[in-house]
Amino acid sequence: MNEKGFSLIELIIVIAIMAILIAIIAPNLTRYLHRSKEETDIRNMDEVRHQVLNCISEAATKNIGVISGGLTTAYYELEYDSSNEATKAVSKSDGVDEFASLLTDTLADATTVSSKDKSKNKMEIKISKSVNKGYDVSVRYTS
Repeated sequence: MNEKGFSLIELIIVIAIMAILIAIIAPNLTRYLHRSKEETDIRNMDEVRHQVLNCISEAATKNIGVISGGLTTAYYELEYDSSNEATKAVSKSDGVDEFASLLTDTLADATTVSSKDKSKNKMEIKISKSVNKGYDVSVRYTS
């Protein structure tokens, strides 16, 4: 008998093997993509943190206050546009508007700061003044 092509059993076996391979690979790929997004967010936050520290140094040379009055903490909210570029730093609660303006100018030159996770659409910058160490800066994404 002259047979050409594959039998139904051969096709079913190949499809079953492919399904098993996909079942093994898909969760690992999803985990890898998720981890990659998280690492990108961490690098972005670290870049902003370093930019803020540079901005604090620049503010000191220009005699611009970072935290108002006798307070020890200031909060700034970083806004960015649809192209993920930092557009404005806004003083929240006890910050200094002049420093927010300087921060906006500094971060405008920074790299992209937006999270890859589109549910995170704002970045909060917390600047704390300690007695001995100078300033401590923490950055986090908020929605």
